[in-house]
Amino acid sequence: MEAQEIDLPPCPQQAQPGAEHHWLEKLVGTWSCSSCMAASADAAPEELTGTETVRRLGGYWIVSEATSDMPGGGKGQMVTTIGYDVEKKTYVGTWVGSMVNWLCHYHEGEVDASGTRLSLYATGPNMSGGGGTCNYRDVIEFISDDERTLTGQVQDEHGNWQEMMKIHYRRR
Repeated sequence: MEAQEIDLPPCPQQAQPGAEHHWLEKLVGTWSCSSCMAASADAAPEELTGTETVRRLGGYWIVSEATSDMPGGGKGQMVTTIGYDVEKKTYVGTWVGSMVNWLCHYHEGEVDASGTRLSLYATGPNMSGGGGTCNYRDVIEFISDDERTLTGQVQDEHGNWQEMMKIHYRRR
């Protein structure tokens, strides 16, 4: 079968990337990461290490591919996308990991007034075993141009954010 040429209409004129898109460029590069997590509530925390490579996709998105040790053994792979939705005026994105069977959809996010913290919000399965869904927040915080953290949080029944994990990144 021969490949056929597809006649597509031209793309509409796109706005140039703005300050929100440029903020994401700080993430671009190769990073070493480390964390201390337990496989379960009754297990001892383990030192875990990994790597992450972040690249731009056009001027509007970043794509992160990471590999890391997992609590209890083995390796996990994760892919994250983050961009800024100009019409909705919010950061959006996705996260998938080889250790889960669901897609995390960041439906909104914002950078704080200091310009160092990006908070991304999602709703996903309740991983504590209670069924239903929970609200999640991932916070990327820059300590310097070459050091940052990612803090994963879950919202409890009282509306408070509880830390589930914290990962430290250093630029290679």
